[in-house]
Amino acid sequence: MNSGRNDPCHCGSGKKYKKCCLPKDEKDKQGNSMAPAPAEPRSSKSPDGRGASQDPRVQAWNARMDEFEKSDYEGRIVLFSQALEQPELMDGETAFEMLGRLFKQTMERGEHDRFRALVASLRARRPEVYDEEVRFCLKWQIANELITGADDLLTEHVRAMAALAGHNIDLWNRVEDMLAYHGRLSLLLEGMRIAWPEVRESADVVPWGIEEFGQRGRNYEILEYATRTQAPDANDPALLELLKPYGATIASRLSSYLAYFSGLPGRQWSVSDFDLTAHHHADDEEWDDEGDEDDEDLEEPAGSEETQSQAGKEDAPTGEQNLWHLSVEFLGYLHLREGVPASRASIGCRGLLEFIHLRDKGDLEYRESMLQVMQREMALQQGRRLPPMRGFKEYEHALVPDRERLDHFLSRLLDFANGLYHRAAAFFEIIPPWLRFLESRQLIDGNIRARLLGELPGLNDSLVEFFKDYPDDPVLHRAMSGWRENAAREVPTH
Repeated sequence: MNSGRNDPCHCGSGKKYKKCCLPKDEKDKQGNSMAPAPAEPRSSKSPDGRGASQDPRVQAWNARMDEFEKSDYEGRIVLFSQALEQPELMDGETAFEMLGRLFKQTMERGEHDRFRALVASLRARRPEVYDEEVRFCLKWQIANELITGADDLLTEHVRAMAALAGHNIDLWNRVEDMLAYHGRLSLLLEGMRIAWPEVRESADVVPWGIEEFGQRGRNYEILEYATRTQAPDANDPALLELLKPYGATIASRLSSYLAYFSGLPGRQWSVSDFDLTAHHHADDEEWDDEGDEDDEDLEEPAGSEETQSQAGKEDAPTGEQNLWHLSVEFLGYLHLREGVPASRASIGCRGLLEFIHLRDKGDLEYRESMLQVMQREMALQQGRRLPPMRGFKEYEHALVPDRERLDHFLSRLLDFANGLYHRAAAFFEIIPPWLRFLESRQLIDGNIRARLLGELPGLNDSLVEFFKDYPDDPVLHRAMSGWRENAAREVPTH
């Protein structure tokens, strides 16, 4: 990766590179080279911490930021306003640092109008600085307006952010998750349509990222069509026209999706239908929720006569094919029976499928830390006996999340380097409905559902505390606080 210091970090955290992985990357470079790490351009101290820089502008900037850090909320707003009148100090870095902190503080206080005014003042007084930091300003403003419900402003910001997606894919992906979680499917679709040509032609997005983006765009189109159409038809010209930008569509696969989402097949499932051991996905493949197990599910290779001639034929059912069908049926159940917004249900189901497949492949097992491994090796060399290596308990059911691996999976999503907060919340929220759905389909009994729900309140408490300290979107904390009420609901009768 050749990330610029002010670019979004390549790890996907949504933070600037210099504020995230730059120190670690420079340390890694030093480990492989005798060359010194590049010096921080703004520092009032020499590398040994004793000498002071002679650059008065650097000293003034450091003094201003030190004062900003030590000030209270109101004092920070005053300092930001003062900095707008000092072009020698108000550059992109200053704006990012100050607005980033003020965004969190205004969200904590519910002063959304005030943050809107702060960004507007930056744009009016220092338009060149706003343009330099526009991608971050837009992300903050989108989060802000999702809470206020100011649809005109929200739409304006989403359109602007979508136009930048080709060069800022990590930030867009987080905006996509926010919109999906908040149930803004129509606006999300508008953004995906604007972003897709930019992402498709971008040299800044890896090929698999472009492909995955296109799959998600296509899947959102199908989902939106399925939710607004009384009699969905896989041959509907209006739907096929919407899908055309993403490639040719296999009608039989699309028909299966629409049927299972609507609950039409009425298929009687058994646990044996979901044996995933016969075939595992390659490491570079990823399931999604609304469309396919792989690239050929809803999209056929252009110019392939053999594929086109077989377009109306379904593959022989496999465990993975059946799991996909079940997940689409569950997606429809979530939206139509339990009232979950379709786009939130979508990212929740995506997390569920990812969890099931990672667990089945053994990627969610307990791993000792590097220190534990070294201690174990040293003990073996010294002839000392150690207690057996810890491991997770064997899980009870192929379709039911277990407490230990669920904790491990959520920790991955919420890790600082990933920061997939909306995906984690959506996934955890759908676990109780998933268990109700499985019971209603006679794939588990009430004892299994009760047993798992009895193990999860502690994990729920941890998530409540985690999102309490995440001011960017207070809706997530409220959702986790209401999780027990969701879990206590009974299995709906047909």
